[in-house]
Amino acid sequence: MKKQFECDKCTDGRIEFFSHVDNGFCYKCNGTGKLNYDPTPKGFVHEEDENRWLEEQEDMERVRQAEIENWMVANRIEGYEHL
Repeated sequence: MKKQFECDKCTDGRIEFFSHVDNGFCYKCNGTGKLNYDPTPKGFVHEEDENRWLEEQEDMERVRQAEIENWMVANRIEGYEHL
C-alpha cells in the first residue's frame, strides 16, 4: 500500500471555514483527508535550516565588522571603536 499523507487543506476531508460551500467538502483530497503525495512545497525551508542560515549571516556580519576595524587600526584611522 502506498504511503498516504495528511491533506494540507482540510481536516478529515472538510474545510470548516468553507462549510457554507458544498458543506466544506475538500476537493484536493476528494473528502478523504489523505493524499497520495507529499503536499510539502518544494524548496520548503525548515525552521532549523532558517535559524542556521540566520546564525551564519550574523557570523559573516561580525567578520565583516572585524575586518573593517582591523583595517582602520592598521591605517591609524580614528573612530574605529564606533563601528
